[in-house]
Amino acid sequence: MRRPDLDEPVLPAENLDEAVPSDHGADDGSRDAARVPPSSWIPHGDGDPAEFRREPLPAPEPDSVAWAEVTARLAAIEAAVTGFQDRSAHRESVIDRLHEERVEHRAGIRRTILDPVATDLIRLFDGLAGEALRLAALGEARLAELLASFADDAELALERCGLDALRPAPGETFQKSLHVLAGSEPTDEPAAHNTIVAVVEPGFVDRDRDRPRRPAKVKVYRLRTPSSAATADGPSAGTPATDVP
Repeated sequence: MRRPDLDEPVLPAENLDEAVPSDHGADDGSRDAARVPPSSWIPHGDGDPAEFRREPLPAPEPDSVAWAEVTARLAAIEAAVTGFQDRSAHRESVIDRLHEERVEHRAGIRRTILDPVATDLIRLFDGLAGEALRLAALGEARLAELLASFADDAELALERCGLDALRPAPGETFQKSLHVLAGSEPTDEPAAHNTIVAVVEPGFVDRDRDRPRRPAKVKVYRLRTPSSAATADGPSAGTPATDVP
């Protein structure tokens, strides 16, 4: 370790951080320049170097080129996010369409397999229900009840195949899409015209497609017209009677 020269001044302890070590042969001008505090050191009080403190440098002026680059990058990020959202929405629509097609395909396979079975079950139901009504009219109540229970079982099987029985209540309006006219009864009430009197044969509605598989056969009321009333009562008073030989 080099011993300091006796001619060099000794700095006090509080000013050691102000001294900048230099070569022994440097001139006095370089030493004075080394002791000048940086521009960010602002004096306080009476200008004592020990009271200097660091202050933040003033913010630089915004660079228009840098801001333009940042704006361009933000616009690119926004465009990328928008494109990602559009692609996500398109994927969701594709997934929804594929799901609907799959459901329709499964329903089509189900109908293809069960349609012949449903047709035979409808025929079985009609036969059992009709025979039960015939036996009930003949007084065979016990046998009629047995066949009616078999018809109920066939109807339950049709429900498991996706077909619901269609039995319109008396007083409902006749609809061509759901009902088939099997007979009519005259009425003098205008409000009862074209309403259902009774169900001759129940129909069946496809639950999945929400349309009738077979319309129900019904009887409806028809409003009595003056011509039909005259026909029912006999010849009118102005019609001459024909002599019977």
